[in-house]
Amino acid sequence: MCDYEIETDLLASQIGEAIHAIRHIHKEDLLLLCEQVYHANGSI
Repeated sequence: MCDYEIETDLLASQIGEAIHAIRHIHKEDLLLLCEQVYHANGSI
């Protein structure tokens, strides 16, 4: 079993790392994705 909140926090952290490391994806797209992950976390 895994805790959904922990997994979404981990995913948001990994997206944050990708924002700094990946240059071929627009930063705004990754920021939007990160925001959506945080909203999904609170929706449970």
